[in-house]
Amino acid sequence: MQVLDLTKCNISYLPFEIFRMVKLQKLYLSKNNISELPVEILHLKELTELSLAKNSLTTIPQEIGHLKNLVYLNLKRNMISSLPAPLGFLEKLKDPPEPKGMPLSLCSKKGYLLTHIINHTKLKWDLSWIQAQNSLLVM
Repeated sequence: MQVLDLTKCNISYLPFEIFRMVKLQKLYLSKNNISELPVEILHLKELTELSLAKNSLTTIPQEIGHLKNLVYLNLKRNMISSLPAPLGFLEKLKDPPEPKGMPLSLCSKKGYLLTHIINHTKLKWDLSWIQAQNSLLVM
C-alpha cells in the first residue's frame, strides 16, 4: 500500500501496524484526536506526504528528521509550541510547516539551521539535536 487516508476517523493514536508499512508514501491523518506522533514514524522512510492538521499534537518527535523523502508536511491547527531542529534538514520539504497558522520559513546550509519566524510567534526550535550532532563532529 502506498497511500493511507485516515482523515476524520476519530482516532486518538496510531496503531503500531502503520509503522510496518515501509512502502507507504502518503499518510493522511488530519481531523482526528491524535495527541502524540510516535518516534516509530522514522520507519516510514518512503513518506513524501504527511498530513497531521487539526489534531491535538503538542510536539513533533526529532525522528521526523529521518523522513528524507518528505515533500509535504501539514501541521496546521495543532497545539505545537516547538519544532525539532532535524525538521530543518529535510531538503525536499516544499511547504514548511505552519503551526498555529504562523508562517515559518526555514532552510539548512552546510549543517547550520537558519530560521526566521514572522510576527514573532512563541514558536521555538529545539536545538538540542544540532548541538548533539556538532559535538559528535568535533570528536
